[in-house]
Amino acid sequence: MPFLTVYVQEGISRDQKLTLLKRLTAVTQEALDVRPEVVRVVIEEAPRDNWAWAGLTREELKRPDGTVPQIPFLIVRFVEGFPEERKVNLISGLCRTAAEVLDTELSLVKGIFEEVPRSAWANGGVRLSDL
Repeated sequence: MPFLTVYVQEGISRDQKLTLLKRLTAVTQEALDVRPEVVRVVIEEAPRDNWAWAGLTREELKRPDGTVPQIPFLIVRFVEGFPEERKVNLISGLCRTAAEVLDTELSLVKGIFEEVPRSAWANGGVRLSDL
């Protein structure tokens, strides 16, 4: 039951959003070997002026060609118990996918990957540990 929140700065296109939603779902499905219907992805857009990295705004991080990079941040929550190899594949796959779709450097993609105990994850109002 993975739940992904992707924080980006305003300005990504509708096509990028749709591609990001589909590809992050596919990467999660493959990495964790879960059905696509259990994967949830939410994109949260922040105003450009509400985002900084190392104290610098996106405008201050302009590339030599004048373009402004996205600085995505992923928060990924999933139920505990997946093998380490699957978690490693999930982390690398999601970060690489975000960098590719958003046309940004992999080094700018950051994230938190959090395992949630079965007793703290509910499905239909019932804790997974009680199923």
